[in-house]
Amino acid sequence: MMNYQEFKEKTRKEFANFLPEQYRKDIVFKDIEQGLHVMDGIMYGEDTPFPLVLYIETLYVEYRITENFYATLKTAAEGLVKLLEKTAEITAEKFKKNIIFQLVNGNKKKPVRHTTSQIQ
Repeated sequence: MMNYQEFKEKTRKEFANFLPEQYRKDIVFKDIEQGLHVMDGIMYGEDTPFPLVLYIETLYVEYRITENFYATLKTAAEGLVKLLEKTAEITAEKFKKNIIFQLVNGNKKKPVRHTTSQIQ
């Protein structure tokens, strides 16, 4: 079984191979700020208004359970493709009405959720 660093490097090298050709060029591996910490992410559509992110940490948990690297990446890629197909018609105008913000209290490290109607 691979450790996290080995899994991350192998995922960076091989994840795109599990995607259809038309999606491969828009995959970016980067650090994603998530609340008060940074996570390793696989981002699709970095330059779009609504990029999709898969977290490598989450994939690693699945890999540790199944002990099957290729099945883990295949499942993640299939899920990403399904999301891409469902979200293809979403535009900024359609999405704008349902935006939810997450505010984080740095002292207590607990998220405070507010909807846009509460913030106005």
